[in-house]
Amino acid sequence: MPTLSKKLADEIIAHDGMYPGDLTRITKIVKYQNAFDGADAYGAIYEGRDPDTYAETDFIRNPVVYWEYNTNLQFTPQQLANWKAYERVRVDGSFSMFSPEARKAAGLSVMDYQFCMKNYTALKAACAI
Repeated sequence: MPTLSKKLADEIIAHDGMYPGDLTRITKIVKYQNAFDGADAYGAIYEGRDPDTYAETDFIRNPVVYWEYNTNLQFTPQQLANWKAYERVRVDGSFSMFSPEARKAAGLSVMDYQFCMKNYTALKAACAI
């Protein structure tokens, strides 16, 4: 049961549920008041885990869904542009797509590059529309 700061929760949300270095998506973030001092806390639920992990208990009070991953992926214009940059490098064939050189050639951050890799098929379909 990972507990997050608001800043970290917002960063994960900005990257559509992915945290740098993680290979598993966070699908839900729950905001609740902790039992110790009543302060706001944020809990992360990873893909494939029990979605009710942060149900009301003596230690988790007033839980509400702060953010939930949209399974009907709708990408931002920037995410689509990032995928097109990724795809140009892939089609060129000069680099292994797992190499840092490929990411640099695409001009993407590590987070944006990983996002393209993890959502390749859905991004490709979205760009074909």
